[in-house]
Amino acid sequence: MLSSQLSEILASHINLSLSVLLALSICLLLIYHKEYNKQRELSEFHNLDKDFKLFQNDLRSIKNKGTLSRREYVQYLNKHLAEIETEIQRRKVG
Repeated sequence: MLSSQLSEILASHINLSLSVLLALSICLLLIYHKEYNKQRELSEFHNLDKDFKLFQNDLRSIKNKGTLSRREYVQYLNKHLAEIETEIQRRKVG
């Protein structure tokens, strides 16, 4: 009788612990998502001029906007990398 009660108490504590862990995980994911997409001052991106040296139109539009999120920054860099790789391949073939 006592062992079955202990088993029930232990099971309920385990379920509660798992629920708390799940809730914390969801909160952390939401906080990360919010921070990743948060618009930031351009001064937080220290190498912006250097990173966009070859892509002045994008740099101009970013500076006109005045803010940039980390997500947008990474998207720009990935787009630029793809364009550079395409140009390298084109020059190798041609």
